[in-house]
Amino acid sequence: MDSANQHFDIAITGGGAAGLSLAMHLIHAGLDKKWKVVIIDKDSKESNDRTWCFWEKEKGLFDAIIYKKWSHLIFNHPIERLHLDISPYTYKMLRGIDFYSHCKEAIHNSSITWMKANIRNILNENGKVSIETDQDKFTASKVFDSTRKVPLVQPPHYHLLQHFKGIIIETQEASFNPEAATFMDFDTNQNNDTRFIYLLPFSKTKALVEYTIFSEQLLDKQAYSAALNNYLTAQGISQYKLIEEEFGVIPMTDYYFEKQQGAITYIGTAGGLTKASSGYTFGFIQKNCKHIIDQLLDKPNAVRESQARFNFYDSVLLGLLTRKELPARDIFYKLFSKNPPSTVLSFLNNETTLLQEMSLFFRLPIIPFAKSALRELLNGKAFKT
Repeated sequence: MDSANQHFDIAITGGGAAGLSLAMHLIHAGLDKKWKVVIIDKDSKESNDRTWCFWEKEKGLFDAIIYKKWSHLIFNHPIERLHLDISPYTYKMLRGIDFYSHCKEAIHNSSITWMKANIRNILNENGKVSIETDQDKFTASKVFDSTRKVPLVQPPHYHLLQHFKGIIIETQEASFNPEAATFMDFDTNQNNDTRFIYLLPFSKTKALVEYTIFSEQLLDKQAYSAALNNYLTAQGISQYKLIEEEFGVIPMTDYYFEKQQGAITYIGTAGGLTKASSGYTFGFIQKNCKHIIDQLLDKPNAVRESQARFNFYDSVLLGLLTRKELPARDIFYKLFSKNPPSTVLSFLNNETTLLQEMSLFFRLPIIPFAKSALRELLNGKAFKT
């Protein structure tokens, strides 16, 4: 396609979870027929490079391609194993390749233009945006950008990394319960960090096992594999077939991301949609896409984005973890053992009321949380978005 000197109503720069989700929401709302839209990414999106998990109460836009879902979760702490009925939520798993294929097919059958190119520059100019790629240069009235890098974060803000290695394995004998997913298994050596295992079973013989760490530095590559092998051995699984591997790094920061610059709106991690205290992103992207669609349609009752107080809660928890004042496994254990699972998941989704939040907080260690909250208040972090 020769897009030189072309003008688009909307340009989506970056074709990952945020960019493709927004394209799908535009199509679902019929806005691809109303406006001239382009989506740009350097990659063809043909590999199963990641897995997204999230929880919803109702059917979502991507329910048709959900690979596996669970209504029961397991939370494991060294002192107790909790079996959680998460109704009315469902925990959903979406494979990258299924998401990419589904979105690309929908885009191909829509009025949206797909452009494979390296983005060199995105610049506000005279009320519109100039976009330069390695192929063309063109303009757009609005740009939704997910390519901006997370900046170097300086105190008083916190910046941890959530890094993980996941493997999909298959065993000869029945080794898993496909009706329940292990949400967090903290019965593993913490090494003064936050470390846990996800175990997401697809069948009695096939599962995704993922080793996740919250820390400031990555581990040696061999350390992830060793931890996974140790965990599987402890579960009585020594022989298995390795089907797939994935590795990822997610920023966990309370840095105040600029949401908009002129006609450029930032989305995805670039727009601060990664939950600072958990790393979950996909569900928040969907809420943000609905908010964007409502704004584009000039709806008076647009979906509200996450309230500022949740950002403050995230800062309080990140501070505790960064200063290593409380083990994360004990904090999450208190949350899940002392409260209805659905309320905890609502809280982690930024969906609780203030009254519900107060009830949750009173079941946590009061003094460390109060000290951390006061520190963040003095650092001016209260009620900022």
